[in-house]
Amino acid sequence: MEAIGLFFLYALVAIFLENAVFTRMLGVGRMVFLGTPKRILAHGAALTVITFFGSTLSFAANYLLYDYNVAVSLRALIYLCCLTVVYLILYLLCDRLPGKIFTPMKKLLPLSTFNCASLGALVLTTAQQHSFFSTVGFGLGTGVGYTLALLLIYTGRRRLELVTLPRAFKGMPIHLLYIGLVSLAIYGLIGHQLPT
Repeated sequence: MEAIGLFFLYALVAIFLENAVFTRMLGVGRMVFLGTPKRILAHGAALTVITFFGSTLSFAANYLLYDYNVAVSLRALIYLCCLTVVYLILYLLCDRLPGKIFTPMKKLLPLSTFNCASLGALVLTTAQQHSFFSTVGFGLGTGVGYTLALLLIYTGRRRLELVTLPRAFKGMPIHLLYIGLVSLAIYGLIGHQLPT
């Protein structure tokens, strides 16, 4: 029962307090301009599945390689291999299953798998030395939090299109300012204190 509580606790922490986009700026860039909420939800679902299974594989790989004292740079490569294995399994699954859902999902899989948010979730769980359930919960929460962050950015982008802005701020600069202000709000919500 304690393991399930730990799973949900770390999922909620990853969604709201340690959001990959707002606290670490992982996955910002091309993701800001994904388009419709339907596409954002599809991308978020793919990323959530990938980080969930990728965190499971990376925990197993980290457990097996713990005695060998593998360097940090090699661990990132191992985690990238774990994500690639998940990508290949999901790609083959989407290729075998018929339907309208799986064909567009094949196009989103590379964008979701080889995203710095998915790799960042795996590296963060190792750096913080989580248990198995907290690692998997953090992986699931990272995907859900990333999806919610993209939906929030989409809503902000739609509202920013309605106002008149100076030419220097149009496009990416105003979006990065918006993301930065939301990040500061979340930073204050967590309760961090500024160094004196």
